[in-house]
Amino acid sequence: MGRIIPNFLADKFGPINLLMIMCAAAGVIVFALFGAASPAGLIVVTILFGICQGAYASLIPPAIMRTSKNHTDIGKRMGINFLCISIPALTGNPITGALLDRFGYYASITFSGVVILAGSALLLVTRYFQQKVADTWRV
Repeated sequence: MGRIIPNFLADKFGPINLLMIMCAAAGVIVFALFGAASPAGLIVVTILFGICQGAYASLIPPAIMRTSKNHTDIGKRMGINFLCISIPALTGNPITGALLDRFGYYASITFSGVVILAGSALLLVTRYFQQKVADTWRV
């Protein structure tokens, strides 16, 4: 659901707009782990986070295509994007694991939520500049 439905919505609202919303929702859902005291609550949080994360994974290429002026730039921008994503992807899990070992679940949940919301804020900045270039709200 998270990889298919957001792509249909991105045609109407714009991939960067939807990517920003879904990443912000994922950050809020991570903080919902504090309230997931039962197995049922944990399952609900996991399903909702999976939908938001699936949207993130599937909306990256359309968002990059939206920012490219011509088709020859798409491959370069994809490569730079995945290079930038690889560093946090490789270091995020060890950092979260170290926080978990030293301070417990609350520190690792807080770190994860803050980092995801910071990424959402960067997407908001991207949306602002892309909206000025495209001269439309649907970016």
